[in-house]
Amino acid sequence: MAKRTTIEGIQYLRGIAAMMVVFHHVRHVFGDVSGWTTFGSTGVDIFFVISGFIMVYMTPLSRGTMSERLSDMRRFWLKRVVRIVPLYWIALPLSVVVFKIGLTDPRLINDFLFLPRFNLQFPGEIWPALVPGWSINYEMFFYVIFGLSILFGSQRLLVTAFIITALGIVGGYGQFESAALRFYTSSVIFEFLFGMLLFSLWRYLSTAGLARYRWVWWVSLLGGFVMMAVNLPGPGFLVHGLPAVFIVMGAIFAFEGIHLPSLRVLGDASYSIYLFHLLSFAISWHVVAKLGLSAADPRDLIPVFAIYVVVAAGAGIVLHYLLEMPMVRGGNALIKRFDRAHQAGGLQRATGNAAS
Repeated sequence: MAKRTTIEGIQYLRGIAAMMVVFHHVRHVFGDVSGWTTFGSTGVDIFFVISGFIMVYMTPLSRGTMSERLSDMRRFWLKRVVRIVPLYWIALPLSVVVFKIGLTDPRLINDFLFLPRFNLQFPGEIWPALVPGWSINYEMFFYVIFGLSILFGSQRLLVTAFIITALGIVGGYGQFESAALRFYTSSVIFEFLFGMLLFSLWRYLSTAGLARYRWVWWVSLLGGFVMMAVNLPGPGFLVHGLPAVFIVMGAIFAFEGIHLPSLRVLGDASYSIYLFHLLSFAISWHVVAKLGLSAADPRDLIPVFAIYVVVAAGAGIVLHYLLEMPMVRGGNALIKRFDRAHQAGGLQRATGNAAS
């Protein structure tokens, strides 16, 4: 099966979602955040829906023998590890050292292994030392579930839906002291399932020719953001997850054929921006001080806010090109080499068996 192309709207939306999270965290520079909107935090919900969609979109169905499906599962996990782990393992220790958080906490090993644990600095919160990493822990958990579903071929959506629904039901009825049980049974994981279901809807709408009604998709995109901003009462996976579905679906179709190079760069660098934006705040603090500005002065709010946002985006873009891309390319090259060696070994065994 031919490799699927990148969907421009998805990349643009990744950049927007990353900057939403940056906006959300910049608030804390100004002290009391009680009067600020939490709208930016919903960028994570958009990321989760995108992940569910993209995993199905980029991973062909495995229809071969169980041995071939096992190979596909291993390859999927290897690609996810290459994409996520190296950059995270750089950002995590940097955060620990720069912010001097949890230096003596033995549970730091949990953070490196993407295992949930309670945070000493924020009691009651299940966050790693690199706070935004809580969402990466969910991503890795979803990759485990999705990878296992590959073994079931065309039933992978059904299997994933069953596992996520079972966990959600357990979480709805259980009161857990364990960080892991509380984390993995959170209803937020339904957002990954929403993304997988969105893939089926996208495929139907595309084949039905409904993608041409661009105005409908702009309404979907903008309406979803309005729903997010209103922040209606109710379970988070519904009041944030469902609008995220409208946003992602709208972006896929609304931006089709529209080329926005700057937004594409921001989207490509979204992972680096997300991981390193809190570290970039240390740079922004010095820039603000050098310019004689103060976050405590209401008159400086706009320039200070702008400096933090621009530095976060710029640092993420630089790290994407200098660090993230070379590591991903190198990791993918190793996977291809492993695949060739594995295929050569399989061919050699098959030839030997035939000769005997």
